[in-house]
Amino acid sequence: MMQSHETFVLKAYVMNDNGSLDEIFEPRPMESQIAAVTAATLLTSKHHGVVVWKQSVDPAIGEYGPAEIVFQRGIIPKVG
Repeated sequence: MMQSHETFVLKAYVMNDNGSLDEIFEPRPMESQIAAVTAATLLTSKHHGVVVWKQSVDPAIGEYGPAEIVFQRGIIPKVG
């Protein structure tokens, strides 16, 4: 029986010509909070918004808990 654990996810955005935010890539799972925040920090100079959130996940049933933002810079859409 597998226990639930936390997962960290990174996402970045740029502003398009219409003034809306576009995702740069699909939500990217990261190995740890440190890895996620380090990667996000590097992206902040080239993107209008960067966010990292964590969620608990139970792999046995594929259930995710609520998202909790752990890092945010710039403009991001509302999460949740």
